[in-house]
Amino acid sequence: MTTVSAATTRALEIRTDLLTRVAQAHDASHYLLRPEAVARAQDVPDVVAAFAEARRRGLPVTFRSGGTSLSGQASGAGLLVDTRTRFTRVEVLDDGARVRCQPGVTLRSVNGRLLRHGRRLGPDPASEIA
Repeated sequence: MTTVSAATTRALEIRTDLLTRVAQAHDASHYLLRPEAVARAQDVPDVVAAFAEARRRGLPVTFRSGGTSLSGQASGAGLLVDTRTRFTRVEVLDDGARVRCQPGVTLRSVNGRLLRHGRRLGPDPASEIA
């Protein structure tokens, strides 16, 4: 485990233990790419610190939000930056005509906010809660 400065009072934790790497090595696709390291970003300074650390180590960066990709986009062999837990803000704009949301937001959460405006995002997959 490594910690790097996240430009805040705490440090970004970057895990390299086998258990964490194996647990994060899959999404909903059939691909299995074991990352070299995993970081759980809590805010934008964490993301900046993750990019700096990936550059220092010469690793590509992959972001994981929902982890429901069927094509392998949420898997990577470099530094995997997990944004699922803290990046969950949803902003409904123009009476529901537009939505701005962070990468950790589920489709169900967005549609819940749009319901009062009589709108929704599609499609309606079984994985919308993820």
